[in-house]
Amino acid sequence: AQAAVATPPRTARHREAADAGQACLTRCLAAVDNLDRLGLEAALAAGSFELTAPLLRRQVLEPLIAAMGERWESGQWRVAQEHLASAVVRAVLWDLIRRADPGVAGATLVVATLPGHRHELGALLAGAVAAEHGREVVYLGVDLPAEEIAAAARLRDARAVLISLVYPRGDARTAAEIARLRDLLGPEVRLLAGGRAAESYREALLAADAQVAGDL
Repeated sequence: AQAAVATPPRTARHREAADAGQACLTRCLAAVDNLDRLGLEAALAAGSFELTAPLLRRQVLEPLIAAMGERWESGQWRVAQEHLASAVVRAVLWDLIRRADPGVAGATLVVATLPGHRHELGALLAGAVAAEHGREVVYLGVDLPAEEIAAAARLRDARAVLISLVYPRGDARTAAEIARLRDLLGPEVRLLAGGRAAESYREALLAADAQVAGDL
């Protein structure tokens, strides 16, 4: 009889992690279907135990956030379900940022959204990625004027500022705030931008010498 070929240990671990991530995501979606906050929190807590922070983000939180938008837009989820999921996911992302070790000295990143931009999960995801890579993340939240963001960057001697642009798209006020933020930051601080609406501000971002991130 032909001898069985052993699965390489690393491949097996990757498969186990992928299976654990998919199982966690399935439990999360079912909990939101039932408007079950405790079930959603329990599923994410179990996922946090089974997966590393980067794997939890990539395999569970990112697809969960994508599903939230898709299911709300299609009418599969009510606004109440999307809001419940957002509240729980927001807390988990903040915990990932809070628990990360800022191992890169002097590499502080300020993360925020501009006035009128109240969708924050993308900003939190970006902050979690930066935290995973050893950056100290100063997360300011949503709907902040350029003056406040720039003041925080100066106070913390930040090397870079990241703004998340999700909605509205192509807004003249936002374009003016981007220009104002660049003027206040000065040329020594990098300005980064991401989010679904970033492309609609490409002209303003290029004029502000901002780096537009295509993905996380």
